[in-house]
Amino acid sequence: MTLNNFLLLSVSASAISPIKKLLEVLMTINDTSVAALVDSGATNNFMSRATAESFNLKIIPSDGITVRLADGQTVQTKAYAVADVRLGELSTSLRFEILSEDIAIILGMPFLEVANPQINWKQKSIKIKHKGRLINIPTPPAIETKQAGDFASDN
Repeated sequence: MTLNNFLLLSVSASAISPIKKLLEVLMTINDTSVAALVDSGATNNFMSRATAESFNLKIIPSDGITVRLADGQTVQTKAYAVADVRLGELSTSLRFEILSEDIAIILGMPFLEVANPQINWKQKSIKIKHKGRLINIPTPPAIETKQAGDFASDN
């Protein structure tokens, strides 16, 4: 296994805590708002298969990559999905590696490198320069955060 296909995912496989200790943003996919964890330790963007299916995203098979979770467990991705997302006024397409684990949506380094956000870690807020001005990216209310596991029961 080479270093190129071994990635690190810094959050655990458990769902995001509703306590406002993590940096989450409110993101819209197919007219549905969902919380996404912003994780500078994640080397890719990730979402669970259940989440991708709930948004009717096309899941594309791939050779996959090996991912090490925060608890030390390693898992293999075998697919990805591309989603048109909206974060406040910003609209873009993002690629998400698909994991079978029950994880929330994670925006990792590919998102952060493109967005190059200004992050206020104390207030858990994020701003992105868009069309020559800084825009606030909405954050979800702590209680109403939709968890990745919630998607499986939506149908």
